[in-house]
Amino acid sequence: MDKRSLIFIILLSIGFFVLQEFFFPKKTTTVKPKVVQEEKAKPSSAPVEEEDFVVEKKQTHYVLENDYMQVVFSTLGGAVTEINLPFHSTSDQKSPILPIEPDKIIVEQNPANARFPLTPYYTVKTKGGSSQWVDEGQLGGYYPLLRRGIVRNGKLVKAPTPDNYAFNLVSDEPSIENSYYKMSHIDHDSITFVGKHKGATITKTFKLTNDGSVPYCLNLDLDISNNTEPLWLSSGVLEIELMPSHDFQLRYREESNNKYSINKLSLPKSAQAYDDISIDWLASTNGFFGLIIDPLDTPPSKMNSKLVPGVQLPTRYTLVNSQSDEYPAKKYPGYELFVSVSKNGTSSYRIFAGPSQTSLIKALDKKFSDPLKNYDPDYAGAFATKGFFSFITAPFAKLLYWLMSFFHLISRSWGISIILLTIALRIMLYPLNSWSIKSNMRMQKLAPELKALQKRYQHDHKKLQMETIKLYKEMKANPFTGCLPVLIQMPFLFGMFILLRTTFDLRGVGFIPGWIDNLTSPDVLFSWGHSIIFFGNSFHLLPILVGVAMFLQQKVSSPFSKDKGSELTDQQKQQRMMMYVMPIVFTFITYNLASGLNIYWFSSTVLAILQQMLMAKKKKAAEVALTEKK
Repeated sequence: MDKRSLIFIILLSIGFFVLQEFFFPKKTTTVKPKVVQEEKAKPSSAPVEEEDFVVEKKQTHYVLENDYMQVVFSTLGGAVTEINLPFHSTSDQKSPILPIEPDKIIVEQNPANARFPLTPYYTVKTKGGSSQWVDEGQLGGYYPLLRRGIVRNGKLVKAPTPDNYAFNLVSDEPSIENSYYKMSHIDHDSITFVGKHKGATITKTFKLTNDGSVPYCLNLDLDISNNTEPLWLSSGVLEIELMPSHDFQLRYREESNNKYSINKLSLPKSAQAYDDISIDWLASTNGFFGLIIDPLDTPPSKMNSKLVPGVQLPTRYTLVNSQSDEYPAKKYPGYELFVSVSKNGTSSYRIFAGPSQTSLIKALDKKFSDPLKNYDPDYAGAFATKGFFSFITAPFAKLLYWLMSFFHLISRSWGISIILLTIALRIMLYPLNSWSIKSNMRMQKLAPELKALQKRYQHDHKKLQMETIKLYKEMKANPFTGCLPVLIQMPFLFGMFILLRTTFDLRGVGFIPGWIDNLTSPDVLFSWGHSIIFFGNSFHLLPILVGVAMFLQQKVSSPFSKDKGSELTDQQKQQRMMMYVMPIVFTFITYNLASGLNIYWFSSTVLAILQQMLMAKKKKAAEVALTEKK
């Protein structure tokens, strides 16, 4: 095997490794906090009866809603059971969230699980302050940010337990989270719950902001008195997003000596506790959506994280093609965060629960900044992509996003913007690619002489190496130059990986209706009922086109002798093998990748073929002209 083939295989191996890091990230990460303990999650106990505080021991739900979020509250725990984000529609023009294929499938195949809210509830009348009872929620139209349980045969099963509710108070003894609260006040913007537990009085007031200046935000005020137990505020269990791979991350922002740093927590295997930190905020994100809890008073010093098994609280994706068990519950666990709360006194929290749209997060960071204190909340850091080689690829992702946004202003289509971006990159790299193609042509021209050297010095490898280097110098050829464009283009390629995993503006955006309906997920030409190994339940055409384009590219760049009587050199044999094997390998690699990435890859390969054909034509014309001149 020659050096070029060896280098190619090494580069391919590196590509596989980076692909693994990006799309199938490891589940452990080093963090700064000191680990205090690790224990299995404790099951919830039965509700505690309070003789001095008579409440109805029945879970009742209330709903507050504005243009950006529908929040469902429960008297059990005085907490949040659902946060539903409306889709963009004629009635919800302000929402940037678009439905994707699972939303449509669940509405069609499991309409009972596509109700928002999932359970009957009370809400405030449009006119007047009294509440009204609603038996059934709206069918579709929302994205469920939190896991809600599954409805089967008209009954809610696999429902979240109170310790899985968002913004519930839990303690080391599993009892307080099961306490029932009285709803003492409700209007269009706020709701207040009052509860008692072992002599302690707890008042929770939730407020929605309806002026539009702080979308997807909810405020929580806590007032606790006569309490003796350590308390924790829960985050709830975020739903997953299935992109090329689900990317769940837990982060927190730490303050130390008036400096802030954002750290990534390892995903817990059961329950994990952390101590000795000053928490500015903590967040859980799933790639395109996130939930941030921001304490506005004294920074807490403790937090916990907990694994919630998928079979205990399944993701809604288990409802998609459930007959073939396409998304088994056990493969998709959830994760929950807990932040310590003062035993007594008042405290306030700002809660963000919404999409990771760049413009939205930047606007919130600007809104909540305090120039006098030189404070910036940096919520954008909760969604920042971190991983292997991210220090290299992240800047390229930002550059690509800037270029795509510019082209989107012109074309008004993100799909066309990807193609225009590919053309722009090929133009930028045209001289480098030309240099590489010319070097490849020189190497092809040297193939017969290399074959002769190999035959002459087949028993003297040292002499063969020296004569080969001498030949390269005489002909001004370098086998390594053909690999240089690959190395230079790899950051752009993996920058696209990051872009399609983190750019909310591309989520749910289609290109060709009925085929490419979501640039951040694989294209679907047609589907079928039962899952097939590798193919799953749908046929993706773009990866096939990528494979065909790669085959044509290698055929154009590696022409073999058409004389059947002539023998191919070792290099030509290797190139011919690669010509057949690599397109198949890359078809497998790209089959489940985002359609936007495959559009980029296919467009880039087609442009490479055109450049190679153009240069080959120019070379042939120059050779003909030289022959005629002689």
